[in-house]
Order: sequence, then structure tokens, then C-alpha cells
Amino acid sequence: MDPNTDSLDFYRPFDSNDFVFERCFLCGIDLSKSNRSDEHIFPKWLLHKFNLWNETLTMINGSRFQYKRLVIPCCKECNNEHLAAMESRFLSLMERKFENLNHDDEQTIFQWASKILYGTLYKELSLKMDVRNPHLGPLLTPEQVENYGAMHLHLQSIRVPTEFIQPKPWSLFVFNYKEDTYDYINEIRKLCFSIKLGEIGVTLVFQDNNEVENVCAPVKGLNNFMLDDLQFIEATALVFYGKYIAENTPTYMNIYCKSTQKMQVVSLRALRSKPWDDQEYAALLEAMLAANGVYLDEPIYLGPGQLQTSLVDDDGVLMIHKLNSKKD
Repeated sequence: MDPNTDSLDFYRPFDSNDFVFERCFLCGIDLSKSNRSDEHIFPKWLLHKFNLWNETLTMINGSRFQYKRLVIPCCKECNNEHLAAMESRFLSLMERKFENLNHDDEQTIFQWASKILYGTLYKELSLKMDVRNPHLGPLLTPEQVENYGAMHLHLQSIRVPTEFIQPKPWSLFVFNYKEDTYDYINEIRKLCFSIKLGEIGVTLVFQDNNEVENVCAPVKGLNNFMLDDLQFIEATALVFYGKYIAENTPTYMNIYCKSTQKMQVVSLRALRSKPWDDQEYAALLEAMLAANGVYLDEPIYLGPGQLQTSLVDDDGVLMIHKLNSKKD
């Protein structure tokens, strides 16, 4: 290895189940009265815009927390400098409706969504640590330690200039919506994230090396339509299922250049996916609809190649078919 490069030794909470409120969740520095702040997992502007302060979010274990109480420990430097700068970049992209995104823009959206998904996980694990019940067993499986540890590594790009060597470790989809409302769906175990921020929203999967964008390429075309709230769920299910069929998760290595104080993140393993299964996908969509209080009279899977769908335009034409006819 070049003597001017090294593997940067970041704070690694997953190595020791170190999910405590006495350390910054991002850099790991010990917190005191002088340097401590609390970072809202969901930014305060979002809570104000959609009146979410007293609304609740369901955690992995089924418990519910008010959005205003979803905070994680953070040092003032990370909060007031690095996270604030990232948040400002994200708001600028949102104001222009996430149009004409370049790689740096996508990285900002990736960082913003990662902080929310990782922050939710950190909050959940810190609560489990408080229980301190030896009979609970390990908090995480070895595979989860590896996957979530990689997510924490990628989060360091918020405070350390970072180049993600292609392929990028995410897939990003932008959708437009009719109703100016908020909605949010995540799947932490599969590292999937979807949020509706009024009339615009983003859906991401993490640690897929851009493979889901290939698997779900036609779904990206849905941003040519204005989707309703039910279609938000279905579009999300299509993208999430692209990650569900992954047979493995890539691993990553960080290389830090001492002279430039910049980091490179390199993927060490490609993602493999099994074939798409309509019946399996339909079961996922039905579960997501039920979680949102939507129950259908008939099953979504009606037979090979036959699926019920809400993704039709005002003329009753399948959106995907309409996109294909335009190409022809």
C-alpha cells in the first residue's frame, strides 16, 4: 500500500455494541455539557412543514415514538457544521425538485436518507442497550454488523471528503406526487428508504452497487407521471423488491489519503440477484398496503404475468406501457 494512504480508523459502534448517548453518533467523540447537542433524526424543518411533532413513527420492534422525541447524540461540530451543510445542500436540491441530478447531488440525497435510516437504527439499539438483559442475546447478527457498519462508514462522507468509486453504493429514484402530503416507508433490515415530501419524493436502496436501478429500470420512468398516495406505496414496493431479491450484500473498504485528507470507498464484492418473482413481489406489496390500512378485495397476484396495479394514468392505461409506446 502507498505509504501516503491508510485505512482511516473511524469510530465503529457495531464492533462493541457502543450505542450510548455519551458519544456522538457520527464521529464517536465523548460528549460533555460543552460540546453536546441532540440531532433530530428527522430534521426540524420537516417536522414543521408537515406538522409531525406529535405524530408517531413505528420502530422495528413495534414500539412507537413521537417524531419530536426521535433524537440521537451528536457533538456540536458534527451538528452545526457537517450535518448543517449537508442539510442545506439537500434543501437546495429539493427546491429544484431534484431535477438534473449529478453524482454529487445524488451523494447528498444518499447522505440525507442514510442519516435518517441509520439514526432510527441507532435510536432503537440504544434503547435495547438500556434494557441490559443478558438473556436477550446479541443485538445484531454478524451479517447485520457488517451491513450496518458499512452504512456508518458511508455516513462519514458527511464530515470527510469522500469519493465513492464506481459503482456507487446506492440506487436512487425520484417520483412526483399529486397530493402535498407526507409519507414514509423504510425497511432497515434490507436497507431501503422511501419518503414523500409533499409533491416530490425520493426512494433509495443502499449497498446495492446501483444494481436495483438496473433491475427496476422501467420504474425510473414513473417520474414522468404525478402519482397519488396509493401509487407511492406501489412504486416503493417495486423498488424495495429489487433489493429483496438480492442474494448477498457487497462489502466495502475505505482508503484514506493523508496528504489530501480525503477518503475513497471501494466495493469489494458485486451484488447478485435472483430472478424476479411476481407472486413474491405481490405478497410484499400486499403487506405494505396492509401496513398502511389498505386492503384489496382480490389478491394482487392473479396468475403468471397477471398482477393488479394502481399504476395507471387518468386514461386507464398502464403507465409503464405508455412509456414504452412513447419510446416506440
